[in-house]
Amino acid sequence: MAPKVRRTCKARNASSGEDCRQSPLKERDWCFWHDPDNETVAADARRLGGQRRKREGTLSGAFELEGLGSIADLRRVLEIALFDSLALDNGVNRNRTLIAIAHAGAKLLEWATLRSAWPLSNRSWSRASRRRRADGGERMRQATRLSRVTPGFSPTERAVMVLNAWKEDQDQTWLHTGIPPEHELAFTRLLERARAVNGPLAWLSAIYEQKATQYRLQLGWLQTMRVWGLSVAGMGMALLFDAPELVTESEYARRLAEGRATTLTVAESAQFLAEREEDGNGSPADHERRLSAAVAAGELVASGRGGRATIAMGALDDWLGEESALCPEWGTRVEVVSDARAEEAQRARERTGRTRRALRRAPVAFADGRPLPAEPSPMDVLCDELLRSLASGLGSTVMEVAALEACLDDVAGEFAGEDPLHPELRQGLTAVKAELDELVSAFRESLGELSIPDPADADVAKLHELLDLAMR
Repeated sequence: MAPKVRRTCKARNASSGEDCRQSPLKERDWCFWHDPDNETVAADARRLGGQRRKREGTLSGAFELEGLGSIADLRRVLEIALFDSLALDNGVNRNRTLIAIAHAGAKLLEWATLRSAWPLSNRSWSRASRRRRADGGERMRQATRLSRVTPGFSPTERAVMVLNAWKEDQDQTWLHTGIPPEHELAFTRLLERARAVNGPLAWLSAIYEQKATQYRLQLGWLQTMRVWGLSVAGMGMALLFDAPELVTESEYARRLAEGRATTLTVAESAQFLAEREEDGNGSPADHERRLSAAVAAGELVASGRGGRATIAMGALDDWLGEESALCPEWGTRVEVVSDARAEEAQRARERTGRTRRALRRAPVAFADGRPLPAEPSPMDVLCDELLRSLASGLGSTVMEVAALEACLDDVAGEFAGEDPLHPELRQGLTAVKAELDELVSAFRESLGELSIPDPADADVAKLHELLDLAMR
């Protein structure tokens, strides 16, 4: 029987001049690319293929994306999808897309973290293999000998040894051999528990670190506002007691006449006299009886009769035998100047007015630690709101960190008291706690009391639920 010969295209490649080795079309002597009947179709196919390659190159440069071959490329794809979705109009579909992107990003971060930190990754196996080859197989022989005793380990003992080996970056593959079938489920669960603690749960430490940085900035801003308020309050006191109100002679006479013409009822006059006395011996009722008697006797000039009688401030001063004085609009004293200095007095009042308006914008009430007045300044309102927000957020974060520590203590109990966190993660969490304690001390020292609630059992239970979810 003659051997079957494979048919090939009769054309030659234009670029190399060699025979085309592709199979010809059915009942034809040429392949698709060299068949004269398909010349137009083949040319279009080549053109479209080139355009696509050019388009892919353009998109790759525009989006800074080389493919899907690395974690960085996958992260870049999620970033592109995230930014494009954020640019859309708000709606249910947009929110669903954002949630899906966040979920995919969380999975990617979890996988990347475990790949870089978890000892059972390929990289750790490779390091262990290199070490075994470097010491001439001694470690392998030791592992072989030790593997003979591993069946006697309990699941907890075996998990603790794996955890310690991982913390010290040592080979622990021999601990995964000789596991009795009845121990496999419990041992695997403990390893998954450790993975969850050092994965999703450890991310909370990074979140708290960012919160602590935010709280430090807010605390610094509030402390700056307090220093500003105290400085402005000092300037206000200096202006109040040291800067007199300049008044011209004619203005002084006009304002003094207006003040003397001001009328009060008998009851209001009695209240005025009672408040003016420093010893407080005379009550408003006693002064009202004296004033009524003086009006009835004609010693004190009043308008009207009975309860409707009114007394002018000038008449009251004359009855008391006191000289009428002009009450300053601000400050504690008035300085009378000649009418020739009217422009000087006007400029002084304008300067003082601008200064007083600037003082009213400062957070003086916040700096003094007083409640907000009836008409607080905008800065007082802002400082008060930020203070409440900082106190609430800082207290809650300290409580949440305490709940996290309680959860880690519970997990440590499953590992016979061994800390399940990697030393680097433990160091980061310790630094966060120290920074939060420092912030609490600074808050109490400069801003007032801070209430920190104790972690509730429900808070610790939520963290355990997060652990269980991460183990699925």
